[in-house]
Amino acid sequence: MLQSSIKDLHHSTPHDAIIEAIEATNNRVKGEIINARYGPDKKPTSTFFVNIEPSINNPAVKSIKYIFNQKVKIEDPRKSKTIVQCQRCQQYGHSKNNCMRPYRCVKCGEGHKSSECKKKDRTTPAKCALCSCDHPANYKGCEIYKEILARRHKTTMPRAKQPAQSNQTPPSNPTVGNESTGNGNNTHSRSYADATSGKTPNQVNNPIVNWKICCSNKVRKWIS
Repeated sequence: MLQSSIKDLHHSTPHDAIIEAIEATNNRVKGEIINARYGPDKKPTSTFFVNIEPSINNPAVKSIKYIFNQKVKIEDPRKSKTIVQCQRCQQYGHSKNNCMRPYRCVKCGEGHKSSECKKKDRTTPAKCALCSCDHPANYKGCEIYKEILARRHKTTMPRAKQPAQSNQTPPSNPTVGNESTGNGNNTHSRSYADATSGKTPNQVNNPIVNWKICCSNKVRKWIS
């Protein structure tokens, strides 16, 4: 079931007008249309909550621009960041409608309904039904609540992607002029003849360089 919120619509707007606008998009309203209210006096607002039956046409609801000659905005309702607390057992994570646990008073923590609590004055300290400290069970500074909230925040945080590790070992860079043998302890050393011939270490045992030197020596002999 898709829930949508209709904003900027006067609270006196007939519900039939809302249903007509939604059904024009080939969608059907399911259940009661609720007008959002606020404050102790439950004053009506310009926001309505509507439940719509699941359909492939659900995205078309957001294309509605006018209802009852009023420009409106339809969007998904905001998700609450708070955790649901049961008003029956005072535990978090469920509501009283689905709870079969014994009653716990939100004020004194005893096993009775909160509405039947005999604690009427504020001089007697409250007792939390969760942590037994001197505050009501719905106090947001309760250590139990903060622990649950931190655990929930930790599970909803996106995990950082770990860089892929390569199993291939990068080839080592050979040192110029230093040829290693199989055991890596012996290095090529230049002979006295190589040193006096003017050859650089890179020219030693290099077939191309040696061939050029040989040709050059033969040319010198021919010229002389």
